[in-house]
Amino acid sequence: MSDSKWRLKSINWKQAIILVILTTLLIGIVYVQQSDTYRYDMKQLVAPLNFQRNYDKPKILQYSTFFGTVDSNMIAAFKKNFTGMCDVNCVVTDEKDEIGSADGVLFHLKDIVWHGTQYLRSDTGIMFSFPTFRHPDQVWVLYNQEPLSLLWGSLGTFQGVFNWTLSYRRDSDVFVPYGIPRKVDMSERNIESMRDEDNYFKQKTQDGAIAMISNCKDDARRYKLIEYLKKYINVKVYGRCGEGRLDSSKEDIQKQYKFYLAFENSNCVDYVTEKYWRSLTSGQIPLVAWRNNMTGVVIPESYINIFDFTDITKAGEYIKRVNDNATLYNSYFKWKEAYETHSPRALCELCKKLHEKAKRRQVYLDFKGWLTNDTCQQLTVSIACNH
Repeated sequence: MSDSKWRLKSINWKQAIILVILTTLLIGIVYVQQSDTYRYDMKQLVAPLNFQRNYDKPKILQYSTFFGTVDSNMIAAFKKNFTGMCDVNCVVTDEKDEIGSADGVLFHLKDIVWHGTQYLRSDTGIMFSFPTFRHPDQVWVLYNQEPLSLLWGSLGTFQGVFNWTLSYRRDSDVFVPYGIPRKVDMSERNIESMRDEDNYFKQKTQDGAIAMISNCKDDARRYKLIEYLKKYINVKVYGRCGEGRLDSSKEDIQKQYKFYLAFENSNCVDYVTEKYWRSLTSGQIPLVAWRNNMTGVVIPESYINIFDFTDITKAGEYIKRVNDNATLYNSYFKWKEAYETHSPRALCELCKKLHEKAKRRQVYLDFKGWLTNDTCQQLTVSIACNH
């Protein structure tokens, strides 16, 4: 082989290697960019129309049921005195024939997805019927307060259907968590008086923790944590998954315990339910098991997180120390000097959004992608059988 041919082949090999390296780098860059923008690519902006919505008093139509029923009393209360329940004014209705005049149409996810529950038997084959009319400027809103790990059914059915999401997740278009921490004006509070009057340790008659658990599915493995904690403190579990429900005459028993076991059934993004918020209003320290960062979702220094410790032994020993030490126990209520708890109403928050004239028009092209972009998995038959 001549020297010139050898040099030509050497150059071709070098070029090929350089080309492979550059291609690999390019693919890596594209992948990273897609990973960073994936959540935004799930939505697509829609060009605004000349249609004028009723910004002074938007109409909200609750089109689907809510867990199989229509809360007529709630609808009637909002119809009678919307401004008394919210800071803004809207009209609310559940009459489906008003679809033509509705500004926002509300659908509850668990009621439109097939899932074998008490109110939709798995053998019926019933499918949800969507409206046959849709105005181009009408906002269709999907309402969901359940974690991904409790959702059955095909979520890919709803690609390109909904404009807004309403849920406990902070990346929802309408953010409606189970509770909201509100900072208060310190000048309006008599801090010394609060400290003198509130000896929460002294008010408790029961050591240890109490839990109310009615959903026995355990995606978060909370029952294992409960068994570990029983080695260090007294733990009583009531509800369908424990010693049965407490009747109304015994509901005050909960407040007598020093801790409330606020372990969620799932470790999902931003998923903090009434368990945590209820314990705060009951004057208890919530014991939580959050693997995700909940900063901004909850009140700082108001709880003890099992996963803030290196192991369950250290967590149990610390909780036992708090249980026995009045000063340490009462320190977990200093948050009351700077915060209040607030329970937002879904219809109120949706009404506020409908009043925003600058709100961008959009549609979820990949609703399933948005919903499943989470730290927990959707419930499947195989997952359910393994719990």
